Amino acid sequence: MTKTVAISGSSRGIGRAMALAFAEKGYNVVVNSKTTCDLGEEVARECEKLGVRAVYVQADVSTEAGAKKFAKVAFDTFGKIDCLVNNAGVAQSKLLIDCTEDDVKNVLFHNIACPVFCSKEFLKEMCKTGGVIINISSMLAKSNAAMESLYASSKAAIIGLTQALACEYGPSGVRVNAIAPGFIETQMTDNFSAEEKREFANQTPLGRLGQPKDISGLAVFLASDEASFVSGATLFADGAVTL
Repeated sequence: MTKTVAISGSSRGIGRAMALAFAEKGYNVVVNSKTTCDLGEEVARECEKLGVRAVYVQADVSTEAGAKKFAKVAFDTFGKIDCLVNNAGVAQSKLLIDCTEDDVKNVLFHNIACPVFCSKEFLKEMCKTGGVIINISSMLAKSNAAMESLYASSKAAIIGLTQALACEYGPSGVRVNAIAPGFIETQMTDNFSAEEKREFANQTPLGRLGQPKDISGLAVFLASDEASFVSGATLFADGAVTL
């Protein structure tokens, strides 16, 4: 029976790479973006070219209404969702003393609300059938980095959420894990200069920056039967030594 994955924030970057990687493995795919965009429709079409079914859902999943819409379309279209990937989020680099009240609300609320609201809605059905939830955190949840106080805090919270959900819903046959990417070359990192990117690469034992496919492969693995005894874990994919 064909499995289905729903991926929030999957119109570009890591989310897009995951959508295509799951499609290559034969999963039907539910693509999502916060605002209406041609990129989301394009990703869905690319998935369909790989021989699976795909649907694009515009929904702001940082709101309960948006998460409900995302889940409703997913379940109405495919009946059963085997994997939810909570990828939607925002990034910001600022010294804490320069952060405004709106910055705090935007980064902390958005990055935590997206996985909370989506997990809540999808778990209503996953508790009956089992399934997998994969949360996207960040290496900044554990590493030292200036100008990342809000972002790092929000991504550390994702690890706590992952561990709590794994305990709460393991008895219902739902596995919950997280991936914490390092510096991944996407549109979100285009504002860094070539020199800055070389510096980041030189700080890793592998001597290179990550690519979206480095994360998408991990997501496919965590959703698979090969990872059936893994829950509550966070995999740091940052090209570094992880302790």
